[in-house]
Amino acid sequence: MRRILREPLLHFMLAGAVLFLAFEWGSDDRPAPADEIRVDQATLVQFLANRDPRLNADSAATVLGGMSGERRGALIEDYVREEVLFRQARKIGLDPYDHVGRRRLIAQLDYINRGFIEDTLEFSDDELRAFHEANRGRYVIAPEITFTHVYFSTEHRGDNAGTLATDTLEELNRDAVPFHDGPSRGDLFLYHRNYVAREPEEVDSHFGAGFTDAVFNLAPADRWVGPIASEHGHHLVMVSSRKPGRSPPMTEVRQRLAQDLTVERIREGLETFYQDARSAYEIVVDLPGTMP
Repeated sequence: MRRILREPLLHFMLAGAVLFLAFEWGSDDRPAPADEIRVDQATLVQFLANRDPRLNADSAATVLGGMSGERRGALIEDYVREEVLFRQARKIGLDPYDHVGRRRLIAQLDYINRGFIEDTLEFSDDELRAFHEANRGRYVIAPEITFTHVYFSTEHRGDNAGTLATDTLEELNRDAVPFHDGPSRGDLFLYHRNYVAREPEEVDSHFGAGFTDAVFNLAPADRWVGPIASEHGHHLVMVSSRKPGRSPPMTEVRQRLAQDLTVERIREGLETFYQDARSAYEIVVDLPGTMP
């Protein structure tokens, strides 16, 4: 027990928890901000140079001078966020050595606060149900299809590709050519001959949207269908199986819901922590033409 109490990580977590509670539940009548974060030209030039080792002081100043007002405003906010969190890390006893150490302190503070927030989370069925309803699209299971195809390239065969595909279709069905024998005919396709349990997104990336829509509307059968045009040519298709897409019930995706809601709550908690910490500082932007 004595050894555990000497662990630095335990000290960091306890300090982070105390700091978080102080900001989260501190009284609204606390004194007005006493600390100041000043943002000027030299500060932003150094900040840019620290973030990108390829930049020296002169090139960083050139980059800063060429920024739009929106980009400069975002850079200022990035600096303020880092400075606020850096100072909070110092307040709980962490100490830097250089810019890398500074970033490490912020990462440690982030780790501490994430752990604290996660340890306090517990979701009811009603919360999970509401999150599921609000984000149902995330959990939709896409349709799947298994098919093979015989390909005729318009690049190599030109206008004859469609005619040859039609003639070959009659031959395939007349001879009852099975699923596994069809791909031995036709031209070599850029991607695959057989597609097993594939979703529309992948099929679309290989053939194009028109082909995907047509194939997913086919019923499984021991017959060849086509020709179906794609971005590459004409295809004769045999579909062996197809599963429709569906929206699973909450009970089926409960674990994913809890994980995703945890991520969202942690993100919200970290932002609350940052905003509360930021409110303790007066932000002074001393740059020509820049609003504070």
